[in-house]
Order: sequence, then structure tokens, then C-alpha cells
Amino acid sequence: MTMLNREQVTARLKQLPSLPSAVSDLLASFSNEDVDVEQIARQIARDQGLTARVLRVANSSFYGLQSKVGTINEAVVVLVFAQYAAW
Repeated sequence: MTMLNREQVTARLKQLPSLPSAVSDLLASFSNEDVDVEQIARQIARDQGLTARVLRVANSSFYGLQSKVGTINEAVVVLVFAQYAAW
């Protein structure tokens, strides 16, 4: 394995694709203390790939839910409560 110098790292970082606007907006909303589940769900729903991933994670066996999560709102609630339970 060869080490990369600073210029090579910078050049490779510039080749990375930019984040979709839905993801950028979602990340920005996390700094807002007044953000609610519906707003987060709407932002996630703007990106189909992100929606699919969030539903997949919420329905994973890791959370051990009795029933399947079917909506983004439900998935956000599951993930948020799981996060608070981990604290």
C-alpha cells in the first residue's frame, strides 16, 4: 500500500460526487432544535435512495420490531427513539 501525499488526497477528494440537495438540507436541519419528525421525514422522502435506505435500516433485525415499518415517518420515529435509548 502506498502513501498518498497531500496533493493526491486533495485531487481525489475533488473527484467525489457532491451530496444531493435533499441530503444537504437534511444534515443542515439537525442543527435546528425545533425540527420535528414530519419535517425530517419530508426531507428524507425527497430522495428515493435515502428513503429506501432509511426504511431498510428501520426494518432491520437490529431494532427487533414486532411489525414492519411502512412509512418514512414511522422509520424516523424508530431511529430517533433508538438513538435516545442508546444514550
